[in-house]
Amino acid sequence: DGSIWFRSVNEDAGLLHLAADGTVSKRFGKEHLGLAPMCILPSGRTAIVVRSPLGVSTGPALLLDLETGRTSPLIDRDVVEVRYTSGYLVYAIADGTLYASAFDSSTGRVSGAPVIIATGVAIGGNNTAQFAAARNGTVVYIPEEPRSLVLIGRDGSIRPATPEKRNFHSPMFSPDGRRIALDFNAPDGRDVWLLNLADGLLSRATFDRDGHDAVWMPDGRALTYTSVRKGILTLMRTKPGESQPSDVLLSSAQLGYGGVWMPDALDRKYPAAGMELGWFWV
Repeated sequence: DGSIWFRSVNEDAGLLHLAADGTVSKRFGKEHLGLAPMCILPSGRTAIVVRSPLGVSTGPALLLDLETGRTSPLIDRDVVEVRYTSGYLVYAIADGTLYASAFDSSTGRVSGAPVIIATGVAIGGNNTAQFAAARNGTVVYIPEEPRSLVLIGRDGSIRPATPEKRNFHSPMFSPDGRRIALDFNAPDGRDVWLLNLADGLLSRATFDRDGHDAVWMPDGRALTYTSVRKGILTLMRTKPGESQPSDVLLSSAQLGYGGVWMPDALDRKYPAAGMELGWFWV
């Protein structure tokens, strides 16, 4: 009907509706926080949404009645994006696997087990799946091409930082310039790794299966990163090379970004925890 449903950056607004005449209305409110619209089914009354709170890029898929606001379960696993086409749901998960499940759009029911139709689908750094589904059932996607991490000198010279090729994301130099913290998706999840520039070797720094966007603390002995805990983005701290589990610094539905450390972070105290956490932006 020419209208658009969208998710506002203001989480208190819930879902918004842009009518064909340009008027915007607030729909459903706080009880629908964290719903990201994916597509509207042919009837025009029901939408497929993914429940992904602020700062979280994946979640279970639901059916949303656009008139009553009622939701019902659809795909009970974390997906990146999902589309409907020609009697099927096509959806991608974080490791780049693309699935198809038979789906009756009139009853809202999935039947049978999902089938893998592609692997190695490119997933963007902000967890957007690079695929599209046409109405006739044709699916097109961009394959994930392993990336090279390179160092560029002041004179413009380029050399590889490591011979390994991965879908590297968010590289961050350590304060002494000897290591780079980065993350990438792998078959068993996404974690933060450390690259030693002296030998080009990678060592794993986190084991959450969902660790990313690492930031070094000023002294270089620890780093913070973000991870999802019970559907909420959480700021974690780890000391590479030590066996202790990561510390939880902050878990909040209002956290959308891991922030940066100020140079004098070790001289400041976080009053709520009595710990030397420094200051970060959220």
